[in-house]
Parts: sequence; structure tokens; C-alpha cells
Amino acid sequence: MSESFEVNVGPPAEAAPPVSPETPPAAPPEEETKSAPPSDVPRSISLPLDEADEGAWNDLYTQLGRPETAEAYGLAAALEGTAMTAMDEAFLGNMSAAMHKAGLSTKQAVALTRACNNEFRALIESQNEEYEKSLAEAREMFPPQTIEKAIRVMKAAGLDKEARQDIERALGPRRAIELFSAASAVLEDKMPAASGAVSGGSPEAVRARIDQLMSDENFVARYMRGDESAVRQMEELSKMAV
Repeated sequence: MSESFEVNVGPPAEAAPPVSPETPPAAPPEEETKSAPPSDVPRSISLPLDEADEGAWNDLYTQLGRPETAEAYGLAAALEGTAMTAMDEAFLGNMSAAMHKAGLSTKQAVALTRACNNEFRALIESQNEEYEKSLAEAREMFPPQTIEKAIRVMKAAGLDKEARQDIERALGPRRAIELFSAASAVLEDKMPAASGAVSGGSPEAVRARIDQLMSDENFVARYMRGDESAVRQMEELSKMAV
């Protein structure tokens, strides 16, 4: 007895309609069209092949947003309302020129300038705090008379308040007081007696006259400049002190 196998292949497939020779083939589906970017927007930016080609670099910097001139950064205006510390007009001008040469955009230049300004301000504030602390310690360490003598010598040398503070910041208040008070002591030991000095007087009388001369800023300034009359008077006092 033979067996039969039946395969269910479903309903018969519909036959494709005949293609007439006159019927053109179906066109492929149209691709979605994409809008092209404006002609003035570059599709890509390439680095110049020649490192020395300044023209190519300038074109690149322009594409990246660098303004035409360094002044166009407007750094001073960008810092309005902030504490501009150690960044005067000349400094900002130099920064603008350097950043323009480096090809920075306005956004980059302003961000860098603000960051530098913040760092400068923090540094100077820290230095001021350290100076004030050192000054307070020096005032506790030295008697007022010693500090006054140091200041008197600095004034006699023609140093105004700002210059004296610069010296104190550079040397430290303690060291500045030590140096200039020592200079005062040297001047007291060798300071000549001016008109009215006590000739042959007691050491106390001579010392009183020296103190009087030390308070005369004009006389001290003449002596420190090497004025002939002041030097001669110093020599005379030196002989009296022997």
C-alpha cells in the first residue's frame, strides 16, 4: 500500500499583469530632497597647508569669528561693572593685539580677559592681606620712635607714600624698618652740626642738636645727595665725636 504526501502551499499566487511593450518601467521612489546650506556658510574649515601663509591663516581666523581689528574686541567695555585690577588701558590694548594675532574670536577674547582679571584681582587681594598682616606685626615689634625714624629717612630721600609702600611690599615692612632705621642711626652718628650747633658742648647737648637736624627733611636730603656743605658739616661733627 503506497502513502501519499500532501503539501499545503496556500492559494495560488496571482500572476503579474503582463507588461506591454508600450508601458514604461516604473520610476524609483523619489528621495527626500535636503535643503542646501547658504552659499556663504562653509561646509568645512581646513588648516592652511603652509604655516607661513599669513593670508590663509587670516582667512581662517575670519571664518572662526575673529573681528577685523583688535580694538573691535571691546575688552574695556566687557569688563565694565567688574573690579579691574592691574588691567589698565595700556594692558588691555596689549592683550587685544596679542589675542587678535593669535586668531581669537570676540567670545574667546572676552572670556580669557575676564578670567585673567579675576586671577589678577585674587592675587592682589591676597598680597594686600599679607602686607597688612606683616605691617601689623612690624608695628608690634618696633617702638614708634624707630618706625618714625625709618619714615623720616625715606621722606628725606624724596620717597612719597606710594614709593614707601612699594619698598615695604618688596622688602617686607619689618626689613624696611630695620634698614631705614639703621640708616637713621648712621646719620645721627655722623650728622654734622648746622649753624647754631653747640661747640664743645656735652654729648647730651650735641645729641639734642642732632635730633633737631634729623627732623629737618631738607637738611637730610641735602646730605644724602652729597651736598658739599652738608658733607663738610658731617666731617666736622665726626671730628668732634672722636
